This record gives sequence, C-alpha cells and structure tokens, in this order.
Amino acid sequence: MDSWTKAAVIASTLAAVIYETVNVGRELPQLPALALLAFVLAFVAARVAPDETAGGVMAFGCLVPVLFLAVHGQFRLWYLAPWKAALVGATAPTMTLAWRYPPRFRFALVAWSLAVAVTWPIVALRELDWTPSLLWVQPSTSSSAIHEVSLTYWIAQIAQVHLLGLLWMDWLFGRFSSENVRKLEKTIVLPLTAFASLAALLAVYQGFFNLQFLGVGTWADIGRASGALADGNPSGALSALWLPIPLGMIAVAGRRRWTVLAVAATVVLFLGVWSTGSRTALLTAVVGLGATLQLIFTSISSQRTRAVAIAALVVAGIAAGLVAVSPKVVGPIRRVGGMMPNITMTAARQTAWELWARGGYGLVAVAMIKDAPLQGVGIGVFHRLTGEYGTLLLGAPLPADNAQNWPRHQLAELGALGSIGPLIWIALIIAVLVGGPAPPERRSRVLAIKYVIAGFGVASLLGMPGQNVLVALSFCTLSACLLLMVGADRPTDANWDRRTLRTNVAIVLAVALATLTVRSGWLDLRPPFRAKRFDLPYSYGWYQPIEGASGRTETGDHAVAVPRAPKKWLKLTVWVEHPDADNRPVRADVWIDHDRVVHSRFPHGLPLTRYVAVPGENKRFVIETTVDRTFLPADHRYGEVGLTMEWEFVDDRGP
Repeated sequence: MDSWTKAAVIASTLAAVIYETVNVGRELPQLPALALLAFVLAFVAARVAPDETAGGVMAFGCLVPVLFLAVHGQFRLWYLAPWKAALVGATAPTMTLAWRYPPRFRFALVAWSLAVAVTWPIVALRELDWTPSLLWVQPSTSSSAIHEVSLTYWIAQIAQVHLLGLLWMDWLFGRFSSENVRKLEKTIVLPLTAFASLAALLAVYQGFFNLQFLGVGTWADIGRASGALADGNPSGALSALWLPIPLGMIAVAGRRRWTVLAVAATVVLFLGVWSTGSRTALLTAVVGLGATLQLIFTSISSQRTRAVAIAALVVAGIAAGLVAVSPKVVGPIRRVGGMMPNITMTAARQTAWELWARGGYGLVAVAMIKDAPLQGVGIGVFHRLTGEYGTLLLGAPLPADNAQNWPRHQLAELGALGSIGPLIWIALIIAVLVGGPAPPERRSRVLAIKYVIAGFGVASLLGMPGQNVLVALSFCTLSACLLLMVGADRPTDANWDRRTLRTNVAIVLAVALATLTVRSGWLDLRPPFRAKRFDLPYSYGWYQPIEGASGRTETGDHAVAVPRAPKKWLKLTVWVEHPDADNRPVRADVWIDHDRVVHSRFPHGLPLTRYVAVPGENKRFVIETTVDRTFLPADHRYGEVGLTMEWEFVDDRGP
C-alpha cells in the first residue's frame, strides 16, 4: 500500500507540473522546451552526483524569478516551471516508491499528500463545470466556464506547493539520516544559505539605492523592495527563514573565515527582511534571532559566543540605525505602527479584531469553513471565491488573496478531512520544538532551526508566507534537517500491522475526501449554483442569452444559464430541428435547478411545453439542457445546434 500511495502522489505531482507547463506555454512558447531541457540536464547530472545536483537546483531557485526579470523583462509564478522540472529531474533517479518519512510523522504527511493529490484534479474539473473539452476546444457560444480555464492552472500551481514540498521532504529522509546529517548541511543547507543571502542582497540594493532596479508591480511605489522573488512578502520570508542559520550552522566550525562570512550573511539577510517591509517576515526574523540571544548566554564555546555576540550587536546596531534615520524604504516597523497608532484599549481591541478579520479575508475563510466543513471549497480556490464571499459578507468584492492565516486557509480549502494530516503535522512539529535538548555537538544548529521554525509558525497565523513554492521548500528543508538532527528518523517499536493500518486510514480519508469533493462539486459548489447563490451571471452553450421576459434561443449539446426570474412561473417550450430526427429521435433533458423537467426523445419539429415554478422576485435559478447529438444547420448561422427553446415568464401556471 505504501508503494501504491506514493506512486499516486508522484503521478499527481507530475500531472500538475506538466499540466501547468504545457498550458502556460501558450503565453511563453519557449517554456515547455526549457522545462524539458532542465529536466533532462538535472536528471543526467543526478545520476552522477544526486545530492549535489539536488542542492544546486534548490539553491538556484532563489534567483530564478530575478533572472527572468533580467532576461525576459517580466516574471509570472508559472515561469518557475523549468525550475520545478529541474527539481523533479534532480530527485527522480534516487526517488523510491516507499515512503521514507520518519515513523512518527508518516501518517500525517502521507494523509496530507494524498488529500492534495486526489482532490486537485477534481476541483480543477469542477471549476470548468465538468467540461474538460474547454481545455482544447474553443466553444462556439459565449461561455462563462471558459474564463475559469486559467483558474485551473492556479489550482495545479497551488497543488504543487504542497506536493513538491512533501515529496522533497520524503526525498531528504531517503538520502540522509541522523548519522550523516553533516552531509545534508554541506550539500543542501549550505548552498541554500548562500543563494538566499545573494537574493537578500538584491533586496538590500533595491531598498537602499534603487527601488526600481529589477522591481515589479507597485512595490517601488509603496516603498518596499520586491527582492529576488519578485514579490516583497515571499522575498522577506525567504530571508527571514535563513537568517539564524549562518551563525547556528556554519560558524560553529570555529574558523575565523566562516565566522566572518556567517556574520556578513546574517547582516545581509536581516537587511533583506527590512527592505521588503514584510511584517510577517520581521516576526519570523525576530523570533529566529532569539536563538542568537540564547547562544550568547549559554554557548559552551567562548569563540562561538564572541562570534554570535558580534553578529547580534552588528544586526541590532543596523536595525537601530534604520529606525533612527528613517530611510526611504518603508520598513516593517512603520507598517506595524500603522496598525496601532496609539496605545489605548480601544486601539488594542481594534488591532485584535483586525488581526482576526484581516481586512475581511479571515471572515471569508470562516464562512467557507461553515459552508463546506468536511471537504472544503477546494485546493487553490480560496482566491477565486474571495470576491463572491466578500460581496455576500461585506457588500463589496475582495481582491483575490489568501486567508492571511495558514491553518484557517487549509481548513477552508481542504476541510476537516483534508486538514487532518496538516494539523497532526503541526502538533508533532510543536512537540519537537519544545522537546529535550539536542546532543552538544548539534546544539547551536538545532536551536537556530527550532527558533526560526517557531517564528515561521507564528507568522503563519498572521499571513501566508508558505504559499510561495520557494519559501515552502525552504521550510521543508529546515524541518527535515531538524528532525534528522534530533534523531526522529530512528526506527520505533511500531510493528508492520500498525504501519499498514495507518496507511489504510490515510487512504480511507483520501477516498472520503474525494467522494465529498465530487458530490459537493455537483451540488452547492458547482459554478452555476454558486452563481445562483451569489447573484452572479453565468452562462454557456446558448446562441442567444436567456434574458428578459420572453424569447427564443438555440443550444449546443450542453447549455447552462443562471437567469433572473421576474415572475413565479416559467413557460418553457422545447423541440429539435434535426433533419433526421423522425428516423432517429433526439434524446433531450432539461433541468431547472436540480429538478429534471424534460426527459424525452424528440422527433423533428414536435414541441413540448412545460410550466415550471421558479423563485420569482428577480431571483436567479439554474437552467440546464443536454442532447445526445447535434446537427449543423444548412444556413450555418450558428455552430452545432441541439435544442431550440422558447421561454416566457408568466404569473400563473398554464393548462
């Protein structure tokens, strides 16, 4: 079962990477070829030096966005497709079909992986209203569903954030152990630290010299550096994640050269956080630097104490200088001050409410959880639904964004069933953070990682820094490193039957989640029924729209509309004009909301009339039609035609 579940997760991950790469290649035609080349080169290199190749690819990812900016002039998140392909290629030769997670963490991470792997294709198909042909066929009628095609790319992209991170951790546990963790530091952590420092250096240059340099969007206009990730918040989060690592993991060697480099990297990473103006990144950095303070007072080596103390003083001095001189960059302290302009109980209550509501996104997340508590609204769909829920709750649509709280976001998208794995993971990692001391030779490194993971966790209650794939993979790297350093990979006394039982439970959870996702996707979460609830127009498959008190239209093979009902009854007349329908009657069905009101086979030109109760009072309802075949009219006025329909809204039911 382990092999089958992991094979399913790998297949789903590859499908998400390929789907995104091929489809977004329409915007940048070179992207699929570049991704294929990156995969091949990384795969070949990994056959010779697997660990070094994977570490190099991971580290290089920190600079991929800014390289696209420099060469192509712009950057979109899907431009990371070649780098993702390279990462897959770098790990493929040494990836096994057996899960390699530590025994205590296996159930949580496998359940999490399966939840995302089985649901993202379902959710993507649902957003197309279960019409996959929209991906390769341009409809002959105006179609609301066609606008959701780009949303399916985003769904695949968000699925990759989860799946690539989870598979990357599994690969790390398969390649390294608590006995050879130094090799992990040398081949993976050291390159990542170096490239994260280089990425931070760009943010520092932007913040203190030229905000327009390799900047994107409006970041320069609001006084914040966009950094090497072309987005101030992920760039700040990346710098904050690696901030305590140089002193905790590199300077422990006791060599003056490494100590100087570690201090310099710490300063650069801190300034990178400051330049981006990210408040959640600052929170992560402040908590992470707590490891430095603890080392100052408890380090067993005077040389290490001096190195850490020097770094701490330098960083503190620079921070104080930044606050004092108030440079042009809008630092996070100024942004934090804007949330609470004065220290009063009223201001404190207002700030507390804002931290909960988060500009409406928190309230939207709570509403989604109430609407779909078990299966969630679907992975990657939160951004799409913020506009609809914002209108319902706040009276105005919200711009697309996340829930500003990672656990709340997961509950909204994956529901209680899909969030069992992530929530157990949180509990287990907290247990490690508060666990006993590490062996003396690893103490400083373990402290550094514990503090920064704790800081990142606290920051994730106020934002979503982990939704960027580069930040998420960095967090996964540090998490795996911590677990290996504390010996979490050592075998436990769990027998084979118990392990099999846990795998079976994870499978049952995934099947239940997939079943409920499909069911809700045909009911309340189906796009036309969401449009009905949120009072939005939605239509496809009609050659003339269903608007007004009466009219006539033709349909394709499948048509859906969400019109308003000005009166309480709908007089509906349908027939077919297929030339051969007398010999081969056409099967046709018509639904009003979830009720089928027509189910018959039609000869040529024979109309059928139904009077159907509708909401009235200008409320919306869903009308849907299907036919088993279409024909092309001789006048070629339209494309393929299925049903011909006349409608009229009336006050009373007819005979």
